[in-house]
Amino acid sequence: MLKTKSLTIALHFLLLFLLLILLPAYPNILWAQTQIKGIITNQNNEVLPYATIYLKNTTTGTTSNANGQFEITIPNGHHILAVQFIGYQKYETPINATGQTQNFNIVLTENNYQLNEVIITPGKEDPAYQIIRNCQAQRRFYLKQITRYLCRVYSKGHYKLLDAPDKIFGKPINWSEIGLDTSGTGTIYLSETLSDLYVEPPNDFREVLLSSKISGDNQGVSFNRAQMLNINFYENLVDAGGIAQRGLISPIANNALFYYHYKLEGMTIEDSRFIYKIAVLPKRAHDPVFSGHIFIQDDTWRIHSLNLHLSKGNPNLSIADSLAISQTYAPVNDTTWVMLNQRFDFSAKVLIFRFGGFQLNNYSNYNVNPTKNALKLAPNEITRIAPDVVKNDSVYWQKIRPIPLTQDETVDYRRKETIRLHHESAAYKDSVDKVVNKLGLNTLLLGFSHQNSKKGVLMNTSPPLLWFEHNTIEGMRLLCDLGFRKNLPANKKLLFKTSLRYGIANKHFNPHFTAIYAGNSLTNERIKIGFGRTVKQWDAKNPISETTNTIYTLIYKLNYLRLYEAKEITINYQREILNGLTANLTTGWYNRLPINNSSNFSWRPALLREFTANTPPLPFNPHKAIITQFELKYWPKQKYERLPNEKRIYGSNWPMFVLTYINGRQGSKNDKVNFDKLQLKITQNLNMGLLGKADYQIIAGFFPNKKYLPFVDYEFINGNEFLLPQSSNLQFQLIDLYSYYTSTPYFKVLYEHHFDVFFTNKIPYVRKLKLKNVAGCRAFHYNGNIYYAEAFVGFENILNFFRVDYVFSLTKPFPDNSFQLSFSLPVGINASAE
Repeated sequence: MLKTKSLTIALHFLLLFLLLILLPAYPNILWAQTQIKGIITNQNNEVLPYATIYLKNTTTGTTSNANGQFEITIPNGHHILAVQFIGYQKYETPINATGQTQNFNIVLTENNYQLNEVIITPGKEDPAYQIIRNCQAQRRFYLKQITRYLCRVYSKGHYKLLDAPDKIFGKPINWSEIGLDTSGTGTIYLSETLSDLYVEPPNDFREVLLSSKISGDNQGVSFNRAQMLNINFYENLVDAGGIAQRGLISPIANNALFYYHYKLEGMTIEDSRFIYKIAVLPKRAHDPVFSGHIFIQDDTWRIHSLNLHLSKGNPNLSIADSLAISQTYAPVNDTTWVMLNQRFDFSAKVLIFRFGGFQLNNYSNYNVNPTKNALKLAPNEITRIAPDVVKNDSVYWQKIRPIPLTQDETVDYRRKETIRLHHESAAYKDSVDKVVNKLGLNTLLLGFSHQNSKKGVLMNTSPPLLWFEHNTIEGMRLLCDLGFRKNLPANKKLLFKTSLRYGIANKHFNPHFTAIYAGNSLTNERIKIGFGRTVKQWDAKNPISETTNTIYTLIYKLNYLRLYEAKEITINYQREILNGLTANLTTGWYNRLPINNSSNFSWRPALLREFTANTPPLPFNPHKAIITQFELKYWPKQKYERLPNEKRIYGSNWPMFVLTYINGRQGSKNDKVNFDKLQLKITQNLNMGLLGKADYQIIAGFFPNKKYLPFVDYEFINGNEFLLPQSSNLQFQLIDLYSYYTSTPYFKVLYEHHFDVFFTNKIPYVRKLKLKNVAGCRAFHYNGNIYYAEAFVGFENILNFFRVDYVFSLTKPFPDNSFQLSFSLPVGINASAE
């Protein structure tokens, strides 16, 4: 027995010895794989960037980089290596993979697209039209041919700053601090990801992000997502991922002949079939259409490859100035083709900065018709990010990266890593803290900040220029906010805010303190406690900007702000119960106090008008109340992305439902407060295809119990008496503030349609301004016979910032019309001026 055991141990040591000796010399014995490297050029020795390289009859492949270099790891054995590049003949060569690295210098021959066998008679229809009709007949078949598929996607995003000023606000910028050259140009974002993508057409996209790398950030998760740029030209409308606000028309869409001219430029033979090269030409350059070439396979009428673009100045581009898309397809079996690579190139200008770059997806290892939800994600979970997704090991990326880095990319990784290490040093953090904590002119605009990067602590104040405002109730009003934030582990936060408000005319001091604990980010958990004295508007929706009211009070001797004071103790808890279902509970004790005007000051005292009193139209006596509000928000089929310590919401195509219940009871035995309010709000954003986007709000509510209902708890219909909108879209622009309020059942509705450039791109000269149309209507109804409706039409994207609406009443005897001005950010995020 002892001898047998000793012999077994000896054999184990012998095997271990052999492994240690053999593995360094023959590493591929264990993995049975071979690495193939090379460079792809044409007959003029010019490199061919982003060519498609794959093993024939498989979807194992890669793409060459910007220098034509490629690397691919393949199983040992006999294979045929295929290389495709748009406009060149397909190249195939046999390979015997034995485990040793092999190098290939592949020279592709430019396709000689012949028209010899096609007779094009002058005045007759170009043969390209019939080819396109054949594609249109097969479009729906190929759209639905694959029920679902699973594949591996390597994605690379490389964005550059192409032009930037030397100074901003007169201050020189040290661009080298973020890895750019002294002129402010260079790489601003370089990232790679590896993910598994599951697709079940038309709208079910799931992804597991396996690996992520960002140049200069060893902790951040890349925003590269394979599903966001998974564009399908078999769809009638192509979704360009937000680059265009409305869909772009595919060259083989059902109605494509209305938008495109086609020209057959020639044909070549590949795998015993003709490949037709067809020029795609817009009939009208201002339509949401492409230019370029599409390559179609004869007889099957499927897309072989394409190279399309939207030219600079196309009014349908919302962010980018230009956009180019290229795709290459290859067979996964005898009847089914799949996309092997896709590339986006873009350029854009935002304010005084010009950007450019590309996003590249390489698809491989297709599994056609896998089991349903093969990635085993939760319902409506579109992306899951693995806990160990951030991988910065260069050896790991060298092994799994299918596209070699260019010299420029290699240098950027090294440079940004050096900068990162410098920025993470204690000395650098201290120096940054000193700059941030230093008092200067920017303190007036941004407020004072004091941060301690080592401890994750930030303290700040509101901007001093905004401390002082004026109203007739308080006179000159001083409001200073003091904030404190502490970052906690697992993406949690602790925040404190102290608001100090003092009215110089009425000599009322109103301090208020708030504490917030932002807990589990996966459920958006939050606990908020507040107490102190505060000043509130009659309408809790805050329909008036205090800054705007200050301007009207001082210059025009008009005061619209309506206020009361309250002593309060409140507690709020918020949490997502289930995906898409969020509960929000607030309860508080309030001592509400009416206040009167105390100042008649104006910069123009000679104006022959008097300030209106801060007196409610209904009795409002001091009272104490306990108010409890419970809000339940439900967004069916809410899509989301899950990170290890965070959940990111991506919305839903369904409406959002918000049910709110408010209960009011007396806060002391001598007070009379007793009411209940129930409200339902429905909102939805709609994609209207070529007609742009639309959104609507529907609000309906009633008071089941209104035995003792304080005036400030009525339902107010938001009006507006200013040139600028003061709050959300559901504000009626042609009625006076606080003119309409109710304790009866009420109904409000808004519909707003953003047509993008659907109309303006049809008007010469106007289309160059990229103006966008907007139109809609608002209406309310309550108390049986009180109703009002108004409509508006306008232009947005004026000088990238402004929007002007012409508003007119649909009911009498309200004012007939008015103009409204608002602004929007140049990246397309609308905001009301406040």
